[in-house]
Amino acid sequence: MEVSILNEKINELTPGSTIINSNNNQDYGVIVNNLKDKLVIFRLDKNTYPVFSKINNHSYIRKTGNINEFKNDILKQALLKYISNNNLTKNEKKLLDELINYAFPLGIPQYRPEIELPERDQANMDLSSHLRIGKKLYLNTPSDSPYSFLNNNSVDVVDIKDNGIWIMKPDSNENNNYFLFYKNKSIPNFSGISRVVPLGEETKYLDTHIENYKNKNNDNQLPTTMIYNGEKVKVNPETRKIIFPIKYQNMEYDTTNCKFVNDKDTKM
Repeated sequence: MEVSILNEKINELTPGSTIINSNNNQDYGVIVNNLKDKLVIFRLDKNTYPVFSKINNHSYIRKTGNINEFKNDILKQALLKYISNNNLTKNEKKLLDELINYAFPLGIPQYRPEIELPERDQANMDLSSHLRIGKKLYLNTPSDSPYSFLNNNSVDVVDIKDNGIWIMKPDSNENNNYFLFYKNKSIPNFSGISRVVPLGEETKYLDTHIENYKNKNNDNQLPTTMIYNGEKVKVNPETRKIIFPIKYQNMEYDTTNCKFVNDKDTKM
């Protein structure tokens, strides 16, 4: 009887299966290979760093789904990024072959984080459940984005407003608070940002950073930095208008089309 149950479990835990430890709800990630008594898995450490490891195939392991489900899109994108950005050896390719074929049955797509995901895919990533003060996010932007200086950067959410969020770039020596405008709040996604990936790690001195932001924006007049015409500009988050330099004060940010337009063109 026990042998039959074990064989049934082995057959269930195939490459592409996502698994947890049912005893403590630890998320193990996705199976790369099932070696019967051992499982090779791929996971994100702290929801951030790609890790391959080998674990014992014990009785508490439970299948929760597969890597192709929308709820696992962050993990699947991390796998795509890993195989796209690393020069895999023959042994690595052989090890990953079954998982790759399962995750990408039509062939490995090009990893293009600068291209915005379809809104349906963005909605299924359930970013709204991660949007809270103190949460760390990883951002990608198109090359022509007014936020291009935030591309490939991790940031922390320090405030949430009706029209967007204030974030902090921890390693910046400048004014390190920036406002991201919602493009579609119901999804949610952000204007000028192609990808947003929630991270699990925490920033040192986060409470201090949040307090510093509150002190700077105690009157809700803090401008955000963006790029227009190749220059850094200061923008009022409430009006979306450039307030500095003066020569651009007739320009305002169009969140739908992700670009600055003459404010006269937006009046009916």
